[in-house]
Amino acid sequence: MSIKRFTGAAFADVTVRKRWDGSGWVNLAFGRRWNGSGWVDLWSDSGSGGGSGSGGSGSASGTLVSKVSSTISRPTVNYSATYAAARNGTALTVNLTFSAWLNSSASSLGTGVKLTVYARVKGSSSWSSAVIKNTSASWSGTTRHSANLSLSGTISGSSATVEFYVTRSGSTYGGTAGTLGSASKPKSYSFNIS
Repeated sequence: MSIKRFTGAAFADVTVRKRWDGSGWVNLAFGRRWNGSGWVDLWSDSGSGGGSGSGGSGSASGTLVSKVSSTISRPTVNYSATYAAARNGTALTVNLTFSAWLNSSASSLGTGVKLTVYARVKGSSSWSSAVIKNTSASWSGTTRHSANLSLSGTISGSSATVEFYVTRSGSTYGGTAGTLGSASKPKSYSFNIS
């Protein structure tokens, strides 16, 4: 990608610095600007970015939240989420892995209860879902149980936000244990991606 400047009569290429990334020379980041919600590269190494703040391409992974607990009824169910995200311009994909476990080694959540995780990239109109506990499963102690979700959305700047909540269906034994947030008031966590 070439950078240009106005000389007074025409646009001319601006010399840019490069670095060796182990397999080839790539342009060094030219600068960043504030877009109202976060800092974005004025252009990116990949060449798909630009003054428009499209952000080029990049990836990020890590822990979205290490522990958040259901607060309604007992037994208490804890949730964590890790992510692996990739962007191409303003298009964002996020793979989430949710884990759930009971708060106490003496706790149990028996058959007949179904827990479903709903998640989306903030700003997306639809939720993706995954069952983290089937009605046929019986949980006891602090064993962790997992579910995976793939999300897509758009990103402006370098910060993305994932929203999620957990619903319960099936047996009413134990009240509403395991529920977390709601579609109107989901849990919300952000991460940065170049």
